[in-house]
Amino acid sequence: MNGWYKTLDLHKWKKEAGDIPENTCPDIDKLIESLELLRKDNAKLRELGIFWYEKCEEAISCYENELEEVKKEMLNDFENEKYDFEQKIRKEYE
Repeated sequence: MNGWYKTLDLHKWKKEAGDIPENTCPDIDKLIESLELLRKDNAKLRELGIFWYEKCEEAISCYENELEEVKKEMLNDFENEKYDFEQKIRKEYE
């Protein structure tokens, strides 16, 4: 067999070319690893943000309820004092 296919000896070319390196771009691999770590840290930070936001909402809600109670007590006290004052004034002018 004579012809062009005889010159195409792929096995010989592979031997001449040598092995393909496993890690062809270590800088890119390191960058990818760094980005993955950054992604994980960002996810943790986001979770912490949600945690503290919810805790602050709970605290504010609790204080709002307490403030409403204090407000009601103060208004009640004011109404009672106003009533007592009006009664005192009426007695003085009777």
